[in-house]
Amino acid sequence: MTTKRTSTKLTVCILSPHPLVLSEFERILAKAPFKVVAKQLESTLAPDLRTLEPPKAQVYVIDAQAFSPTLKPANN
Repeated sequence: MTTKRTSTKLTVCILSPHPLVLSEFERILAKAPFKVVAKQLESTLAPDLRTLEPPKAQVYVIDAQAFSPTLKPANN
C-alpha cells in the first residue's frame, strides 16, 4: 500500500532593515524549493523589536550588525 504525502513548502522569513538585502535574498532564493517571506524592519532598536510580530515561518534569517548593542550574545 502506498501513502501519499502532502508536500508543504518550508517557509523562510527574512528580516532586515535594508530593502536591498531583502530584494537580493528574494532574487537569489526565487527558485529554491521553499517559500520566502521578506519583512522590512522599520527599526532595529530594542524597544521597537519587542513589539515586532514576524510572519510565521519554520526558519528565520535575521540581518543584523555584528556588534549592535541591541543584540546580546546567545551564551549569556
